[in-house]
Amino acid sequence: MSIDLPAELVSFVKREVSLGHYQSEQEMVCQALELLRSRNAHANKLREAVDAGLASIERGDFIDLPDEAALRTFFDDIKARGRQSLAEQQGPNGSPVSP
Repeated sequence: MSIDLPAELVSFVKREVSLGHYQSEQEMVCQALELLRSRNAHANKLREAVDAGLASIERGDFIDLPDEAALRTFFDDIKARGRQSLAEQQGPNGSPVSP
């Protein structure tokens, strides 16, 4: 495969290789493409989560909290229940208890 890059990107790649950040131009381009692939995968997961959330709202699966104080209380309760659950799963010295 042969790709023509704009002059500014060619300069950027050459500079990065000359600074020793990459062993070769090919290594830099491969890493850049891997980052792009990873970013796209992450973006797809976020889109799926947003779509699931919107579908949940459309079904009426949500809690309407009237103000910020109610929201803070709601999350404080979730954190307290999580800490309690974690404490129940741990022994006196903080290590996990076998079932």
